[in-house]
Amino acid sequence: MTDRKTILWNTLVELRKEILQAQKIRAKLLTAKITSVGAGIGLIYANIGKIDPVLLLVPAFAAIFFDLLINSYSISTKRIGFYCRHYLEPGLLNSSSLPVDFISWENFVNQRQLQQNFSFFGNLGLTGIITILAAIYVLDINRYGIFPLLLLVLLFLLDIYLHVYPTSKIARLPFPNLVFSIEQETPNNATQPIGDKSASG
Repeated sequence: MTDRKTILWNTLVELRKEILQAQKIRAKLLTAKITSVGAGIGLIYANIGKIDPVLLLVPAFAAIFFDLLINSYSISTKRIGFYCRHYLEPGLLNSSSLPVDFISWENFVNQRQLQQNFSFFGNLGLTGIITILAAIYVLDINRYGIFPLLLLVLLFLLDIYLHVYPTSKIARLPFPNLVFSIEQETPNNATQPIGDKSASG
């Protein structure tokens, strides 16, 4: 492996470790969200006659703030994926011995046919259910006016926006114009540059 490919490979390995770490933290945050918000709602309903029902807004707010933390790690993995796909993998996979139709993993999973949004709708859907139920219950009491509900709705809309906008912003990043020389194996198992090849987007 050449010095260039060694640098690219080591960078890719370290970034893959960072992705795995971010995914682990994200999974723990999801678990904490479901557990704490569910326990909070259950505790409030169990004592609904003893405490102020407006406290039902607390789990709804907590779910939204958990979403912001969870989404920050989702954005982190997408950001690293973009960098690996456009800056690292083209330099690692430009050997002339590879099949013509071979594509890197990041390019493979980034194909439109393979993309899915289950976690996006699942996470936001859970928060939406909690938010709507809390809003309906507190609105029925109508003790504190519209301000708490307005704040809750605005935060939920912000939650949706921050789920969508950063991801679309990463997708619109310009592709780098990188040129890597193609390496071809010689009879003595050495490698030599034989030309230039532009990195594909």
